[in-house]
Amino acid sequence: MMNSQRIRYVFAVAMMVLASGLMSQTVDFIPAGQLSTYSKYNINVSTASGIDGTGGFSFTGSLFANSTNYFVQISFDGGSTWHYIENASATDGQGTWIGSGMFRTSASGEMQIAFAHSRMTDLAAWPSSGTGTINLRLTTQDGNTKYPGASGEAFTLDLVRPTISTASITSNNSDNEWAKSGDAITVAFTSSENLSTDTDFDPSGNISGVAVTASGSGTSWSVANTVSTHSEGAATFNITYYDENENVGASALTATTDGSSVTIDMTDPTLTTSIASNNSTSTLAKTGDIVTITISASEILQVAPTVTIDGNAITPNPNTSASSYSIARTMQGGDTQGEIAY
Repeated sequence: MMNSQRIRYVFAVAMMVLASGLMSQTVDFIPAGQLSTYSKYNINVSTASGIDGTGGFSFTGSLFANSTNYFVQISFDGGSTWHYIENASATDGQGTWIGSGMFRTSASGEMQIAFAHSRMTDLAAWPSSGTGTINLRLTTQDGNTKYPGASGEAFTLDLVRPTISTASITSNNSDNEWAKSGDAITVAFTSSENLSTDTDFDPSGNISGVAVTASGSGTSWSVANTVSTHSEGAATFNITYYDENENVGASALTATTDGSSVTIDMTDPTLTTSIASNNSTSTLAKTGDIVTITISASEILQVAPTVTIDGNAITPNPNTSASSYSIARTMQGGDTQGEIAY
């Protein structure tokens, strides 16, 4: 007797829970290739493999009326105007697709139905820009009840890839077109739209084969690294970037827009020097003789070297960037006797 009373009591409580609405209908709209928590409809979603074809959405629901017809609707203007999804596919045993936006739940009140990207683009209301919003909802046949609500479930629509507007490269060397070991090289760029600040989708890549660190926000960004194991020569770069809705850039950033460049040089130059005078004995010099120092560098120097002869500063010839220099001085009576220091 006590057991039967307990069974009747549990059954009564369950009926009360159902009547109170605590066990209500649930529906999840899921972008193709994503989880139910994903709220973007981007290029990755539109090209993902889906149950009904490429891209689109699937939706699942439970605790609906058994074997009952419902409609699925879509809006592209934030829920002001609604349209029926004309065609879709139902998973066996999880409801039946009827057509013109209508489907029937399974005998247990469940459904699992999908519609491809093309089902949406076939609608006249599809945004030709590929941007905006998508709202999805289910309704009863009389239209009086909507799931998960009057506004449905909202998704950000973005099928446009970001592009690079401007790009430049520079170094923090005193000559910002050159970089040596320890110098920082920075690629600064602007984009056609705001880029992602999500750590999984922020700008990434390399400068001359070494990974970069990104900084910035909105449409203004930079990536940089410090010269270490870089390849010598003209600095190259390859940067990948994503917009706020995780669309990868139309093309990788690999070139500047202003013609700027940086040359990496981590090898110290070597110098070969010789000294001679115009005396009949070129290794000797007296007052009035001209002593000439010749310098040959292993590479072009950025600036002319600083040279002294017997402690006197002499301007090299040429006094500019070169690999060969000549420095001459006429010896004076007060100069130091002995081997000439330079």
